[in-house]
Amino acid sequence: MKQENILKEYSDNNILQSTPEGLILLLYNKCISNIEAAKYYNGKKNIEKTNKYLQKSQDILYYLQSTLDNKFEISKQLSTMYDFIINQLTVANIKKDSEKMSIALDFTIQMRNLWVEVTQENRKYKSKAV
Repeated sequence: MKQENILKEYSDNNILQSTPEGLILLLYNKCISNIEAAKYYNGKKNIEKTNKYLQKSQDILYYLQSTLDNKFEISKQLSTMYDFIINQLTVANIKKDSEKMSIALDFTIQMRNLWVEVTQENRKYKSKAV
């Protein structure tokens, strides 16, 4: 129990001290870990927990999608990607399909990695501008 409290406190501090870019990265990482958990529980035939973790992943993706500014073309493209991943998770949840979970996981990892690259390039650009 004490270890759980320490982990929660660390997690809370990590969130409070994060930049907006860091918070998005935390959301991607949590989404990825939720999909991985869903795949694990799906393999164990635990329908309740599979459903729980798939829904948590979808909630994160819906939130990320809701933060997009649709006046930019890139936002529309990201929204389409989020729709695709959410659709894969929905079908995966209905059919308990590990293949669909894997597809969603792969795309989410790619989105996270792209986000990391973009934020690193943005930091480099800002440091040169100063």
